[in-house]
Amino acid sequence: MKNYLLPFVLAGAACVGCQDPVSPPFSDERVATNRWAVETYSEDSAGLAIIRQRTVYPHHFVTDVSVLNELGAHELGILAPHLREHGGKLNVARGGADNDLYQRRLDSVQNYLLDAGLEEEQIALADELPGGEGLPGRHVIVILGGPVTIPNYPNRGDALQRPEVQQ
Repeated sequence: MKNYLLPFVLAGAACVGCQDPVSPPFSDERVATNRWAVETYSEDSAGLAIIRQRTVYPHHFVTDVSVLNELGAHELGILAPHLREHGGKLNVARGGADNDLYQRRLDSVQNYLLDAGLEEEQIALADELPGGEGLPGRHVIVILGGPVTIPNYPNRGDALQRPEVQQ
């Protein structure tokens, strides 16, 4: 019985021994392409989130002054072309800033947008909730007060509609 297994064991050992153990499973070009794809997807996702949020927060400024920090300039750099093309409000959150500091921060954001090519009449700054005004509290209570049934839409082309809430 041992004599029958010996050729198979030797053939298996020869196959394993023929492999080049130092060659990587992927080429450098493929690794670079994959890295580029992941980074591009991440940057696009972050850019879309910044555009959807449309808010400059206190942490986008150097502490206790009106100068934009690197993150603030980066995010305004993403927002400026979008606002130039599509318009809309940009929120500048007051946070704990007093009236004087908040006004200087508004001026700083406005100047950045003007330097980025927006016209003064295109700039609308506000201190509102990120992403829009949201729902009034009475609607939130109604929605959370009972179960909401969302119909099943078999076709992707069908638009989702908010179900009617009984009051």
